[in-house]
Amino acid sequence: MHRQILLNITDYPHSSIFSIILLFFILIIIFLTGCEKEKAPIVPRNNPPFIISVIAEPDTLLINETSKLTCTAIDDDNDKLSITWSSEHGSFRNGNIGSGVKWMAPSTHGSVKIIVKVSDGKVTIEREIEIAVGKIPSKPILSKPIDNTQEISLTAFLIWNSVSEARSYDLQLSTDSLFSAISFYKSGITGTLQKVSELKSKTIYYWRIRSRNEFGKSIWSKIFSFRTTGPPESPWLASPVNESKNISLNPTLIWSELKNADSYTIHVSSTESFYDTLYYESELKDTLRQITGLSYFATYYWRVSASNYLGTSDWSTAGVFSTIGRAPYPPILLTPENKSRNIPHSTSLIWKMSEYSESYSLQVAEDSSFTNLIYDQKGLTSSSSIISNLDNTKTYYWRVDAYNSYGNSGWSDARSFTTLLLPPALYLPVNDAVDVSPSPVVSWQQIDEANSYSLQISDDSLFTKVIFDETGISGNSRGISGLKSYTKYFWRVSAENDIGISTWSGINSFNVSAYFYKGYQYGNQALYNPMYLLLNGGFDMIQVGNKRDIKNFPYKIAIKNIWKNLSDPFTPINNYGWWNFIKDQVLPLSLDKKNAQFWPNYTLHLIGGGMEYAAMKEWFEYYNYPYPQWLSAFTVMTYHLINEVAENGNYVGDDVDPIADIYIFDIGGILLFTSESVKRFFSEDLNLADWSQQPSFSMRNGELHNNGHFFSVKWKFPFSDSWHAFYYFGTNGVGGLSYKFQNGSALSVGLGLAASDLILLDEKTNKKTLGLVGNLGVFYDRNNSLLASLSITIKTDYMINVNIYPGLIKIGDISPGIWGAYSQDGNVICGLAFSWLPFGAAYSLK
Repeated sequence: MHRQILLNITDYPHSSIFSIILLFFILIIIFLTGCEKEKAPIVPRNNPPFIISVIAEPDTLLINETSKLTCTAIDDDNDKLSITWSSEHGSFRNGNIGSGVKWMAPSTHGSVKIIVKVSDGKVTIEREIEIAVGKIPSKPILSKPIDNTQEISLTAFLIWNSVSEARSYDLQLSTDSLFSAISFYKSGITGTLQKVSELKSKTIYYWRIRSRNEFGKSIWSKIFSFRTTGPPESPWLASPVNESKNISLNPTLIWSELKNADSYTIHVSSTESFYDTLYYESELKDTLRQITGLSYFATYYWRVSASNYLGTSDWSTAGVFSTIGRAPYPPILLTPENKSRNIPHSTSLIWKMSEYSESYSLQVAEDSSFTNLIYDQKGLTSSSSIISNLDNTKTYYWRVDAYNSYGNSGWSDARSFTTLLLPPALYLPVNDAVDVSPSPVVSWQQIDEANSYSLQISDDSLFTKVIFDETGISGNSRGISGLKSYTKYFWRVSAENDIGISTWSGINSFNVSAYFYKGYQYGNQALYNPMYLLLNGGFDMIQVGNKRDIKNFPYKIAIKNIWKNLSDPFTPINNYGWWNFIKDQVLPLSLDKKNAQFWPNYTLHLIGGGMEYAAMKEWFEYYNYPYPQWLSAFTVMTYHLINEVAENGNYVGDDVDPIADIYIFDIGGILLFTSESVKRFFSEDLNLADWSQQPSFSMRNGELHNNGHFFSVKWKFPFSDSWHAFYYFGTNGVGGLSYKFQNGSALSVGLGLAASDLILLDEKTNKKTLGLVGNLGVFYDRNNSLLASLSITIKTDYMINVNIYPGLIKIGDISPGIWGAYSQDGNVICGLAFSWLPFGAAYSLK
């Protein structure tokens, strides 16, 4: 900044312009005057100097700073001018003479006058210039809010200390300490207080001040910060301490006080999620609240929030505490109900969970005074206990006591219960037994306390259809009859006495096969079928006397004669004599071989024929034929009639033998073996079985070979499970011993007699008997199905006869029956039989 001073050469103070104009006119007048005619010489006048300007640069100085002073002056007379400077304060650095000098301000501030004098040697003129000398103001000191003050109102008043040299102040407000972003700025503040409005809540602000005057501005003050207020922070919970235990049922809950909070809200719940509310209150002005009505042994959760005019804080971190306890209440017994009966020997004793209980004691006794304890258990943590190994139909007493750390409840009311009978264990048949007789004897465990038993048998495991249901059985076994062959059955037993009935036992199953035909795919049973029976039973007698050519047999004569005798049975009997008929054919009244026709009637027709009826019926059942009993009766009677035809031959006349065979023993055998007890006796006690041979037709001459209707009987000795008395019969009779191995196979050996020929005793009545020779038989079977046999005789059609049945020898996947015979005439015959063919094939050398 420059300051210029114009000096007028006249003593009239005018402005600079005015002075120049006046000077211009004076010069014109002088010029015009000089143009006049020359006059007398005039003494020249002295023109004083003229100061054009005085400049101080700068004209405002800080203490001890230097300013350049410049004076511009002229003289119309062109006189040499001298310029001199002077001041009351300060000093001139390089002297005070000259048009330009340097002046250094004094060390004190104020306004300093500097005088400049210009002289042309005659006249001296002067002017003064005033320079302001001072200093930059110091930085202000911040006062309020003090540094790091919290909870400042959103309209804040910022105050700082006054600085004496300052003419004004600058204020900056920012949300960062580097003031990179200015939130508020104001300069020219003349006071020491500034109001700042519309601040953000819960925000830290930084502020600073600097002072300012005409000499400059101070540095920024120290930076202060403050945090604006907002909704309160969350309180912290003081009492009870988190996870405290044994707290009173009426506790006082205490939390921290917040300066900016106007009120508080408390929430108490029994769930950690505060799903339910036990206590809730808002607008609380103090920081504690007593709550009531809490429960023993309970866990509670509580939290607090704070509010002011700006809003409400988040909930505090939840606190948890547990209340004090007390001794539990006596338990209430639930199951079994008092005086219950038929309680299982392993049962659950259940009681209601006692409030406040931690554990239980259970006592079970045989008396109501609990002196004879059978169970005394402490420390039970659940409300039930399983009691086992209780006695049958016995009364027990039980009670429960509840405990916790505060004491015990005392015993509950006692209850009693009476156990049921144990169900029996099932013995025979064993579970999943196979090949069980259709008339089995089932047996079970004897229960000491039981008076009787109930037995149920069903063909389904759910017993929806009970086919045998009997109660009041006094023993521990029961014979069953009439079960269906080849069927699986299920059975169970319960026990009973005067107190109650046991539950049903476990369920066992067994698989019924049959008495005689078991369906084995090995041995002679593999060949058993209606044709097998017709060839062996019907043509049984052709093996006696070597009459095997059945294709040229006199069937017409024989059938006609048999029909004649059967259609009018009384005439032949009258001719024969009723007594002779009875003692020879019907009743075993004679031991004379000539009069013992009753023997084959009983063995082969009554017993053997009856057994074949039962076995053939089982065969038809096994292969699911309808009406198996009728088909069996038809098959059996057919083979009996063929047998009578074959035995009759060319005979024509009266014959009582077919009458006794057909009407008495054949029909009687069928009727006899409809009885379950008869079938069970012959099947299980005597092990009666069909051990017939393998009938085969000769490819050479069409003769029927290796046929023969034979039976075996095995009677087990009482003193052994392996040794049996053995009898093999048909057209022979062999007796001996049989040994049964553990795998079910058996080896049997016997000696006896075999029929060598058929002897006619009376041509008129066709009365016959058999010629007998010695016989040795060796047999090997499995489960009474013949696998191999060897028969050795003398003077018979087959002196040596070997039969190997299917199942003993295997060729790949095929197991054929193989047989061979050597006859007394030196002929060798052999053959093959297969289970899938109705008869075998034979080859004879002759």
